[in-house]
Amino acid sequence: MPKLIKNGELVENTWQMYTEADNDAALESGNWLLPLENYLNLQDAAHTNMENLGVLVPGDTDIGELAKIPTTAPVVAIDFPVFTDGRGFTLGRTLREHYDFTGDLRASGNYMLDQLFYLKRCGFTSFAIAEEADMQTVKDALSSFSVKYQAAIDEPQPLFRRRS
Repeated sequence: MPKLIKNGELVENTWQMYTEADNDAALESGNWLLPLENYLNLQDAAHTNMENLGVLVPGDTDIGELAKIPTTAPVVAIDFPVFTDGRGFTLGRTLREHYDFTGDLRASGNYMLDQLFYLKRCGFTSFAIAEEADMQTVKDALSSFSVKYQAAIDEPQPLFRRRS
């Protein structure tokens, strides 16, 4: 199971990935990340307990599909298929800015540690990282730059506005 960095600290990863091999009865206990389609089907069926269910969003998801994710979902994990695919950055920022998602926004999949700082700027709050990743390297990557010039989720005012 990958390590989980949340708000800059190593925490226990209590969320399991749901697969087709798991049955729906298993969803009653534990915390599960369900593929977007499965999550929406359970939501439509008025599944009684959605508090322990999070959403796994593929990196190639249409932005309009994000509107279907409730702002009360505890976790939305965006999967990066390859580190060169930047659509996950857009999905994360869109969830925060346009759909007012306030829960844990998680990056998972194939991204590089060099991208952590930028993922954080887009509103990601937790990161599933490889078991062998060095914690000091991760912490350094989250604070790569001391000054942020552009506006983003973590700093809504650009530098020239903050200086005046």
